[in-house]
Amino acid sequence: MKVLRNNIIVFVLSTIFIFTQSCTLEDDYVPPQSIVTTDSSEYNGTLKVEVYTASGAKDNNAIVYLFANYEDLKNNLALNSIPTNASGVSNFGYLLQGNYYLLAYNKSDVTARDTAVAQVLGKQSITRIMQLKH
Repeated sequence: MKVLRNNIIVFVLSTIFIFTQSCTLEDDYVPPQSIVTTDSSEYNGTLKVEVYTASGAKDNNAIVYLFANYEDLKNNLALNSIPTNASGVSNFGYLLQGNYYLLAYNKSDVTARDTAVAQVLGKQSITRIMQLKH
């Protein structure tokens, strides 16, 4: 009986631990994946995103999410997320050619955001400009 009670206690504590660790406010954040910076495939192109504030200044405090399709954007299932650098640019490196959906927002003011579609073409560098608005 004592063994059963100890097993139940361990089970309950494990369940509580797993639940509290999996339900955080930062679940939306997708850790950046490794970026491919060199590629010789004819089917891949590069994608960079320049992010600007509503006033037109480059936003170095933004994060850009990359989605494979519109349904993934609606369900918040990002392929990758890249914060902007000091120049307000998120560099996704080489991606397979195709259409991608983008969501950008300012880390300090999440109400300032923009969504866009970018078409990556083989052996081409694409730069998409996004302007964050409320």
